[in-house]
Amino acid sequence: MNPYAAYQLERPFATSRIDLLLALYDGAIDRLENAIQLLQAGDVHGARTRLTWCQLMIAELAAGVRLDVVPDIGENVLRLYEFVSYQLSQCEIAGLTGALKVLEHLREGFEAIRAESIEMERTGKIPGIDSLHAVSKIA
Repeated sequence: MNPYAAYQLERPFATSRIDLLLALYDGAIDRLENAIQLLQAGDVHGARTRLTWCQLMIAELAAGVRLDVVPDIGENVLRLYEFVSYQLSQCEIAGLTGALKVLEHLREGFEAIRAESIEMERTGKIPGIDSLHAVSKIA
């Protein structure tokens, strides 16, 4: 066995897929809340910078939706991301507040299944983050 493979077997489980997903939601929500505050203070440029980062996070969330697993749910989640993305592009407080509510609601849903998701990942019912090998296959 090569040293890298041995390292892969021995290293502790760093994080779960659901925790990474929740962190992405937290980042988007944090930046969106900050953008709303900046707009209220009249700093449109600062708000747009935060919204750009938030837009990237929403794009990453959307890219992770698997329509082949449960198509109806996946399509609905993508529609919600589309709504959020549109509101971010408009840079208006009312729309951003609506987008924030959508993201918070989605995050709450994922938080509710966190324990079950971690257990499924631990038992191998769903692949762990280490099994994705996205970076190691490229490197």
